[in-house]
Amino acid sequence: AVVLYWMERLSLQSAPLLKTCTNLVETEMAKDKRFARSKLPGALHSLAALSTKEELPTVLALLSTLLKQPVVAKYDGEGLALLFRAAASMELGGVGSAEVLTSLLPHVARSVSQLPLMERRLLLEALDAVADKIPDSHKDLLGELQALPSA
Repeated sequence: AVVLYWMERLSLQSAPLLKTCTNLVETEMAKDKRFARSKLPGALHSLAALSTKEELPTVLALLSTLLKQPVVAKYDGEGLALLFRAAASMELGGVGSAEVLTSLLPHVARSVSQLPLMERRLLLEALDAVADKIPDSHKDLLGELQALPSA
């Protein structure tokens, strides 16, 4: 997760290093509950930001797997915002899933009050970017989130 953070921060593109990080995230996600609870949202966000279109389906599969686990309910606002932004970035890259975005929305709505102003602004940008991908059944929730103060 630390390597991914610095790769994203420095805009470092290294296919072998990224593949290794993806494999490590997949392995750690399955066996280390502490990693899943604390570092996984940031790692998935970094993978979504750094991966090429060919690698994004793997990241989407990791995110989809995570959403089926109970640990998602334990994430704080920042972790959920990172996951939503990762899902939005994959959606905009043409590899996402409206189902993933839809399943994250209630969790994000529950925890959005925990976000500092800058994180809330980044979340609102992601929400606006994928608003047309959200099904009508969740438009009310989307509207509530988009109406949040960002100043």
